[in-house]
Amino acid sequence: MTNGKRKYLSCKKDCHVSLKLSEEDFIKLESDAKSAGMDRSKYLRALIQNAKGIDQTYVADRAQLIRKVSGVSNNVNQMAHLANAQGQIYFSAIEEARQEVVKLQDILKEVLDVWQLRKSCT
Repeated sequence: MTNGKRKYLSCKKDCHVSLKLSEEDFIKLESDAKSAGMDRSKYLRALIQNAKGIDQTYVADRAQLIRKVSGVSNNVNQMAHLANAQGQIYFSAIEEARQEVVKLQDILKEVLDVWQLRKSCT
């Protein structure tokens, strides 16, 4: 059904979005849209319509991973300060840090497995 202005009423677009981009991002947008044979608006609409969205799953895993990495980094830093101050370090401190690194590796492997599985399913 036509109204004289648009080809179809279903093409009606009432919402306007303003977007700020860096010059580099703008140039990329222009280039990508031109390569696709579209104007910027049509290109951005196509991106939105075909996008799967931002992955918001496994937030807890990522937070746990960040905490573990921070904890191991803190332990290593403390051992370095102790070694520099005293000229020695206890084997138990090294073993504790090693165990934390092993735990961290296990978590990294789990997260990587999940991400690879999700990637292969899409």
